[in-house]
Amino acid sequence: MKKGALLFLVLAVFLGCHDVKMPEEPENLLSKEQMAHILLDLALVNSAKGVNKKMLENNGIVPDQYIYKKYQIDSLQFVENNNYYAYRVDDYDEIIQKVMDSLDVIRKGLSEEMKKEEERFRRKQDTIKEIKTIQPAKSDSLNQLLGREQIDKKDVFKTTDSIVN
Repeated sequence: MKKGALLFLVLAVFLGCHDVKMPEEPENLLSKEQMAHILLDLALVNSAKGVNKKMLENNGIVPDQYIYKKYQIDSLQFVENNNYYAYRVDDYDEIIQKVMDSLDVIRKGLSEEMKKEEERFRRKQDTIKEIKTIQPAKSDSLNQLLGREQIDKKDVFKTTDSIVN
């Protein structure tokens, strides 16, 4: 009984898959480079959608439609090209590798930028901390020179009036 079921399953798989045809080349075949750019943008937009979908919606951005408009394609053209390249594993692997390399470059750039920003923030915090630790002078230097605790504003005006006249 088990052998019969196994034989049936194997035959069903072989007979079910023998009719699978290789997708034909689409009328508007996109280059591998174009497909890599589209898939990269799709990855970036979809990750942005995962982080803050509401912000995209508020700015009127529908991720898939944005990509189609940017590359002047429609969903059918994208699906046909994606199926065409997906069937050709070596080509699709090359496209995916380009996408992964581009994502790595972007990731490294963002990582460096984050480090710079953290360093600027740390320096700013250190400066603020340093300023807070500096004791303010008890009296200003002009008062110290004159040997008084405070200068009366009227005295300043009298002195400047006498100098001017």
